[in-house]
Amino acid sequence: MKETSLRKMILFSLVSVLYLWANLALMGRPSIAEDVLNEPLELYKTEQVDQERLRKIDSSFTSTTAGDILQPTFDDEIPINVTTQLGKRVYLHCVVHNLGDKTVSWIRRNDFHVLSVGQVTYTAEKGFKMIHVKDSNDWILQIELVKPGDTGFYECQVNTHPMISYFVYLTVLVPEATIAGAPDLHFDSGSTINLTCIIKHSPSPPVFVFWYHGNNLINYDSSRGQTTLQKVNGDTAVSSLYIKNAKTKDSGNYTCGPSNADSTSISVHVLNAGEQLAAMQHDVNTSSPSCGCYYPLPPVVIILIAASLLIRPC
Repeated sequence: MKETSLRKMILFSLVSVLYLWANLALMGRPSIAEDVLNEPLELYKTEQVDQERLRKIDSSFTSTTAGDILQPTFDDEIPINVTTQLGKRVYLHCVVHNLGDKTVSWIRRNDFHVLSVGQVTYTAEKGFKMIHVKDSNDWILQIELVKPGDTGFYECQVNTHPMISYFVYLTVLVPEATIAGAPDLHFDSGSTINLTCIIKHSPSPPVFVFWYHGNNLINYDSSRGQTTLQKVNGDTAVSSLYIKNAKTKDSGNYTCGPSNADSTSISVHVLNAGEQLAAMQHDVNTSSPSCGCYYPLPPVVIILIAASLLIRPC
């Protein structure tokens, strides 16, 4: 009796276990056997992750080592001499390769004034600005409205150990205007007055050149004359004034006023027939001895020379 009851209990237990296993299988839970079978796969995945980490660490170390070998260098093709003119905007370029974590600074060498550090404009002086485009190797120092005092060396410096530098020399030209033949020119009545104003040290030609007769502007008075403006070479421009059939009333002071230089003047004399020669003679008599003019000897000197010739021995 007891054995029969025990067998029934064992059988019931087995049926219960089978029933529970079947329910768990239907719910998608893996069996213990499956867990055991999957264990090597999980270990393999873990080993793969560890190897990937080691690869990243090794790659990082290699990049750092390569970065240490590739030190920052300057691009030697960037101009070291820059020329501009008064009042213009100028850009000084500094191209640095392999900069890494280093910093670029601009320094004005004539007073060792720090103008910029990294992308920050460091100076409080007006006119200076640091320009750098993201992912660019070019570190640009911009100077607005340049002055003659801005002429000199500028240092682009990288804070390596030891520091490395690239120097750029800036030349600021100040345009100058002169009128050919100044201070005086003479013209015959009825001829054409031709005045030429030469503007030197002007890489950019003047926007305009005003001509004045006395205080009167004559550029836009076609009845009074014609003006021209042209660039003749790298840093020189020429403006000319033409007045046809000159009259004595056209005499007076003429002024050339370029937009980028100080004005300059000349005195024009329009003479009637016979007056030109007298005016030229007046100029010769009032010129300096270095002009090669003839000056007569005093009578006393002439007498002494004659006496010395008469009493010389035969």
